[in-house]
Amino acid sequence: MNQLSRESLPQDIKDVLPEEAQGIFVAAYNSFLDNSQDEAAAREVAWQTINNNSRFARGEDGKYVTVDEYDGGHDRPLANMPSS
Repeated sequence: MNQLSRESLPQDIKDVLPEEAQGIFVAAYNSFLDNSQDEAAAREVAWQTINNNSRFARGEDGKYVTVDEYDGGHDRPLANMPSS
C-alpha cells in the first residue's frame, strides 16, 4: 500500500491543485487506503473529495482554485446574495 504525501504526489495532480487542495487530496487518498488496497479507488475517492468541496472550483483551463480566488467560468456560485 503506497501512502501519498504532498511531495510524492504525481506532477499532473500538483499542476492542477492548489496546495490546500493537495493536502486534502492526500488525506482522502491515504484515509481510503487505510481500509483498502485499491489505489485506483483511493485516487477516485480523493478526486471526488476535491470535486465535492465547495472551497474549490475548476477553471476553464482545468486547474482548480480556491473559491475566494476564482474569477468565473464555472456554474458554482461564489457567494449567496444577501436577502433584502
